[in-house]
Amino acid sequence: MTTIIRPVTLTVFSLLMFLYSSTVFAQSDVPSLNEPLKANEPVAEAPSSPVTAEAPPLSPDITPAPAPAPVIAPPPKIVPPPPPAVAPNPAPAPPVESPPVEGDPTPAVPSTTTAATAADNTPREDTNEEPNGFSGFSISPQVGYSYYPGSEYDYNGIKLQVDKRNSFVAKVHLDLGGDGIAFEIAPLIAFEKIGGDLSSFSEDLGSGVSGSLFALGGQTNIVFRGSWGSFYPHLGIGFHGTYLFGDNIEYGAEIYGRIPLGFTWYFAKHVAMVVEFAFMYGATGIRGKIPDTKTLYADLEKDYGITQDQIENIDWQNSSTDQIQSDLGLTQDQVDSIVQDKVSETIKFGKGYAFELMVGFRFP
Repeated sequence: MTTIIRPVTLTVFSLLMFLYSSTVFAQSDVPSLNEPLKANEPVAEAPSSPVTAEAPPLSPDITPAPAPAPVIAPPPKIVPPPPPAVAPNPAPAPPVESPPVEGDPTPAVPSTTTAATAADNTPREDTNEEPNGFSGFSISPQVGYSYYPGSEYDYNGIKLQVDKRNSFVAKVHLDLGGDGIAFEIAPLIAFEKIGGDLSSFSEDLGSGVSGSLFALGGQTNIVFRGSWGSFYPHLGIGFHGTYLFGDNIEYGAEIYGRIPLGFTWYFAKHVAMVVEFAFMYGATGIRGKIPDTKTLYADLEKDYGITQDQIENIDWQNSSTDQIQSDLGLTQDQVDSIVQDKVSETIKFGKGYAFELMVGFRFP
């Protein structure tokens, strides 16, 4: 019952306050809106503080409703604009030929724009492709054959000689410079076969130089290479030097000048075939093994009738030729023959020509 009476009471109280305010407003001096203002008549000022009705206090039994929670809108999603549409390039227009003029023998010429468009559409060659040819450094393993004809040398009336030799050669050329002017270094090893005995007394004395030799050395060349596509001919000048060793000699050496002539042919991008012929001229020197004393005694006794006691009493290292001749009772011709034979058995020397033919590959 109380809950019903209280709202009604508040409603009635509000109506009474409205009527009271209307009565006060009607009795005031404020002119009507329909009545015109008189001249020089002061206008009544509105009250500075209007009367306001105070709202009755709320009942403690009435609980105000809570304010709704503010709604936070999510941030707007940023969508990137779509990329602009790119129109495809139009196909080149076919060449338009101007119609020939009647009586004009000059043929129709396509327009400049059409010719330029056709030139732009022409496929271009790849200029980055590496052509065949030499790089600044290359390697060329080679094998081949060398021939040394027999050679002689006359030293103060003593005839020295070296018999002919056949040689199998293996070497590796290290090329610096490529085409044009280049420098080559070629370490080598060779197996040489002597075609015959170097001394006519080797079979009797068991000495001299014969059989097989080994050579270890190298070559240096300065060459000039031309260029004709993938074919590179070359011509040069160089030096050949080796050290000789073997069971039948003490030591030896070869020293030759060399003129190489050949070509390089690149049958693949980084692989080439090499053929080279070389003409050489120089000298070969060999120190043969000295025969043992027993063999020497037997030879002198057989050829000259000298006894072993006579040989043992001679100081071969310190005696002069005249002293040996007097002690052995030999004539001058016999002494000269003995010296010739023994020197030619132990020392071999000759100057002459030699030839070399090599084949191999080059990388790159």
